[in-house]
Amino acid sequence: NRRRLARPALAAALAILALNGFYIVRPDEIGLIERFGRKQLPYRGPGLHYKWPWPVERLTRIQAERVRVVEIGFRSNVAAPELEPPAYEWNVQHRAGRFQRKPEESLMLSGDQNMLEVNAVVHYQAARPDDFLYRQLDGELTVRTAAESVLQAVINATALDEILTVGRQAIEQRAETELQRRLDRYQAGVRVLRVKLLDVHPSTEVVDAFREVAGALEEKSRLINEAEAYRNQQVALARGSAQARLASARAYALARKHRSAGDAARFQLAEQAYRTAPGTTQMRLYLETMEQILPGKQKIIVDAGQARRQLMLVEEGVLLPQAPLSPPAATLREER
Repeated sequence: NRRRLARPALAAALAILALNGFYIVRPDEIGLIERFGRKQLPYRGPGLHYKWPWPVERLTRIQAERVRVVEIGFRSNVAAPELEPPAYEWNVQHRAGRFQRKPEESLMLSGDQNMLEVNAVVHYQAARPDDFLYRQLDGELTVRTAAESVLQAVINATALDEILTVGRQAIEQRAETELQRRLDRYQAGVRVLRVKLLDVHPSTEVVDAFREVAGALEEKSRLINEAEAYRNQQVALARGSAQARLASARAYALARKHRSAGDAARFQLAEQAYRTAPGTTQMRLYLETMEQILPGKQKIIVDAGQARRQLMLVEEGVLLPQAPLSPPAATLREER
C-alpha cells in the first residue's frame, strides 16, 4: 500500500512545486529574479509569469515607479496626531506631535559661521531597481546619508542672508545636481526628482542673539529708507529750483533783449528828431535831464547882477559847481 501511495504523493508534490513557480506582478511593481543568487535580466513587468521554484530562483518585487521621500532634519510621526500642538514655531522646542526634530541632522553652519537648522526632503525613484536592491545594503539610508552630506557642503558655502532670503532656489538646484552626481558615483540606481528646503531658521539656542541682529538689520533698513526718501525729496526740490532759475534767467534775458531793442529804437527816433530840429531837441533833452537830477537835492542859485546866474548843488556838505543857467535871473533863492 505504501508503495502504491508513494508514486501519487510524489507526483502531487512535484505538481505543487511546479505550480508554485507561477506568480503575478501587479501594475505598480517590477519583478527581479535571482537564479542561484545571480540576477536575471530583463525585469519582469506586470502580469502572470513563471519562474523555477525555490531554491533555484527567487522573486523580489519592488515598486520602481513609486516616488520615495527622505526627510532630513526631522521625522514625521503620523502615529501620534492626538499630541499635535496648535502651531509649530521655529523658536520653540517641539517634544510632541507629528514633527520630531533631529538636531544631529538639521544643525548646520552657514558660510559666514552662523548656526542654522535646516529641514529638507528629497524625492527620488529607483531608476535601476537591481542596483538599488543589490548594490546597497540599505538604499534609503544611502540616499539619506548622501543628501545630508550634500546639504552640509552647500550650506557651508553659502552666506546666511542668501540662505534665508533669495538664495533658496539656487541652493536646492545645487544640492539636487550634486546629490545626483554622488549617487551615480555610488551606483545606487536612484534618480533624484527634487530637493526641497522646507524650513531654514537659526537654531533655538541662538534665538535671542538672532532677534537682536534682526532688529539691528531692520533699524538699518529703516534708516536707509529714510535717507533715500530725504535724498529723493531734496533732489526733486533741487531740480525744481534749477528749473525755476532757468526759467527766470530766460525771462530776464528776454526782457533785457526787448528793453535793449526799445532803447535802440528810442535812440534812433531821438537821433532823427535831433536831425530835424537840433536846437529844440537839445533844449528838450537838457530840461529832461535837469528834471531827473535836480529833485530831492539842495540847490543854491546865485545872481551876480549883470552876469549869468550860477547853480550850486550841495552834495553831503560839498559844493559842486554847475553850468550857468540861461537866461540870467535878477534874484537869489535857496531851496531845500
